[in-house]
Amino acid sequence: MEAPSPAKLKAMRTAARISQHALSRRAGVDQSSLSRYERNLAPLTPAMVERVASALKELLAANQGGEHAKLKSV
Repeated sequence: MEAPSPAKLKAMRTAARISQHALSRRAGVDQSSLSRYERNLAPLTPAMVERVASALKELLAANQGGEHAKLKSV
């Protein structure tokens, strides 16, 4: 999975109904850092972005029900 931009990450996360808290815990990233990244106020290191992208992919796979199909068009 390519590392998503801040706006795309937020759109994917909210469409899948995954909280910042859940995603940040899964990725091992501070929730406030994730919030600032999504609002394009502060960057994450490339390693952190990769961890967030991987965690999002895992959470999306776990939610493969109806919401996963909607994300393909995001």
